[in-house]
Amino acid sequence: MLTTKETGRKILHLVFGLLIASAIFLVLLDKAGMLAVLFAGISISLISKKANIPLISWFLDRFERENVKDKFPGKGTIYFFAGTTLALFLFTKDVAAAAVIILALGDSFAPLVGQFGRIKHPLDKYKSIEGVIAGIVAASAGASLFVSLPEAIIASTAAMIAEGMRIVAWNEKLDDNLVIPLVAGAVITLMRVAL
Repeated sequence: MLTTKETGRKILHLVFGLLIASAIFLVLLDKAGMLAVLFAGISISLISKKANIPLISWFLDRFERENVKDKFPGKGTIYFFAGTTLALFLFTKDVAAAAVIILALGDSFAPLVGQFGRIKHPLDKYKSIEGVIAGIVAASAGASLFVSLPEAIIASTAAMIAEGMRIVAWNEKLDDNLVIPLVAGAVITLMRVAL
C-alpha cells in the first residue's frame, strides 16, 4: 500500500502534469518559459538545502521522500520539469503536450491502481501488471486529446514499459520523470516519420 505521503505525491504529480500539458498546448508555456521554470526549480532546490523557504518547505515536508529531502530537495519535480523542457525542445507542441500528459497520468495512475494488483511486473518487483495497464489506459485517454488515438496508445504503452525498466546512464538510474516523456514523444515522432 502507498503511504499517505506517496499518494499525495502522485496526486500532486497528476495536477501539475495536467496544468503544464494544458499550458503547453494552449501556448501559455513555451520553451523559454519552461527553461525559466526549470532553472527556478533548480535554484529553489539548492537554496532549500541550506534554508527553509516558507511555502516550499511546507511542500517538501508533506510530499518529498525522506531519502532525498536533504540531498536533492524537489528531485522528482525538477526531473519532471527537465523531461518537460526536453520534450518541448525535441518535439512539436502537440507531441510535447501528449508526452507530458502521458507522464502525468501514466506515472500517477500506475502506482495508485498498482498497489492493489496481484500480478508482479516482470521488470520491477515493486510494480504490478495491473498498475501498468491502468497507467496505459489513463495515459492513452489523456494523450488522445493532443494526438491520434493509435499514437496515444502506442506511445503510452512504450512509455509505461520503459518506466518499469532500469535505464542507467553515467552509473545512475535515470528518473522516470525524464524517461517517460522522452520515450512517449520519440515514439509518436517516429510513427509520424514512418507513416
